[in-house]
Amino acid sequence: APTFGPTAHRRAEDARGQLLECERQFILADAVNARYMRRLYLSAGGADLRGEEFLANLPQEVLAAAVWRFHLHPSIRASLARDKRSVILLAPNKEGWRFKSNCGALELDKSAYCGDGGAPVSTEQIIIRGARFKPQGGGLSVKWGLRRQDAV
Repeated sequence: APTFGPTAHRRAEDARGQLLECERQFILADAVNARYMRRLYLSAGGADLRGEEFLANLPQEVLAAAVWRFHLHPSIRASLARDKRSVILLAPNKEGWRFKSNCGALELDKSAYCGDGGAPVSTEQIIIRGARFKPQGGGLSVKWGLRRQDAV
């Protein structure tokens, strides 16, 4: 099992939006300088959220086993696009959003929401699997975005 080194945070902001970068080192017996980095960008109006997940210097089997899960609120209706590269999300107020990724095939699966303090409620989650990517140089870069459909 890995242990973790310190976390580094960087933040930048301008009129267009905000960028947050977080990086953490893994300490593994079979990996030197293994690390995980996440970049998040949020546009000033809040209609565009982008992320990049980067795993570096890890064995192929670790990269292939990596999974990112985006759990949805129960009030959100989700539909997987035919090409499986995006998911259409519909909020109760009829606002539409699209989740996209550079993943070859996104997945929708069951999940549970426990946010109301009561019994768990059935919902869905978007899944990105590391096995869908071709690692390059001991690293894996997963890019994703969530954009309101009427946003330019």
